[in-house]
Order: sequence, then structure tokens, then C-alpha cells
Amino acid sequence: MIKKWLLMAISAVLIWLGVGINQQAYATVDFDSIPLSELRFSYDEFNVHQWGMVMDDDKIALVLNMNPKGTGQGYGFQGSGYHFQLANQDVYMDMAPGNSAPTKLGESASVTFNLYNANTNSTNRVTGKIVVRDAPNNNTTQILMIEIPIADMVSNPALVGDIKLTNANLGDQSVVVSGASTAPMVAAALGGVIVLVLGILIFQSHRR
Repeated sequence: MIKKWLLMAISAVLIWLGVGINQQAYATVDFDSIPLSELRFSYDEFNVHQWGMVMDDDKIALVLNMNPKGTGQGYGFQGSGYHFQLANQDVYMDMAPGNSAPTKLGESASVTFNLYNANTNSTNRVTGKIVVRDAPNNNTTQILMIEIPIADMVSNPALVGDIKLTNANLGDQSVVVSGASTAPMVAAALGGVIVLVLGILIFQSHRR
């Protein structure tokens, strides 16, 4: 007969898989560890920005540094023009009316953005944080840190592959990440293996 402890262990893993696959992740993103790339216009050597974007389970984690080299001309934070392309849909992110970015060193503020899907004509809201930090050349920089749920952008996140972000107000470059999460597939595959092993053990126990 199959040992009781083995059945209990397999059952516990199966229960964990069944519950865990549908749970929302609440891990905190380390925005300072997100790789950044340059964002600027080819003709402008002074207004240089940096941004980066990664997938965090079912969300996008986006960071934007407005003046990393301290050479900006003081135009302030750019709150509009963020264009996401995903699942053959266009989603635009703009700062919601009534919000403003902090400007003094050491200040921070929660800022709300509108997410508008031009294909479905639907709008959602997300909230991020803008902080003001030191920059070279005795200057300061505004840094946006925001998490955007994929489900707030498109109705079916499962169809999302690559996610492309551009902003024609800030530069010519784009940033792209893969929106396909492998966690559910890995969990499902592991669950399938456990069920298969359990079936073999039960079959062998009946033959004895």
C-alpha cells in the first residue's frame, strides 16, 4: 500500500497549486533595480531621459527618470503621451486632471493616471509615485515609479505577448517587454507530473 505520508504530501502540493495559480501576487517591486535605457530626441543633447519596464507577474512595473544627467532645460515632468501597444490594441496613459508632480528635492507624491484603451473605448485609473532626487550638475530629477495591471489595459491579459511603450513627447526610442507569464504554465505542468506519479503509485499498489 502507498504510505500515508506520501499521499498527504502529494495532496498538500495539489491543493497549493490549485489555490496558488489564481492568487494575485503582492510582491514589492524594486524599482531601483529595473534596467534603464536612454530616451531622447536625436537633435537634443540636453533633455535626456531614462526609462525601463519589466513584468511583475500580472503587472507592468515602469520607471522613468526625467533628468538623470542633470542637463535638462527645466521643462518639468511629462505627464502625457505614454502609448502602450499590446495584444493588437493601443492604450494611452496620461496624468489625470488635478494631479501634479513634486518639484523640490526630497518631495514625493502619489499621482493618478488615466489608462485609455482606444480599441474598446474604456478607461481605467492607476496610481504611481513621483519622487524628486539629486541629479548631477547641482540639479534635481523627477522619477516616476508605477505598477500597471495588465487587466486594466486589455480585457484578456492571456492574449498579451510583447508590450511596447513609446512617448513622442520625450524621445524617439521605445521599450519592449514580454507580457507572457510562465508561472501558471509551470505550476500546471508540475501539477500534471504529480498527478501522473500518484496514478502510477496507486496502480502499482493495486497490483500487489
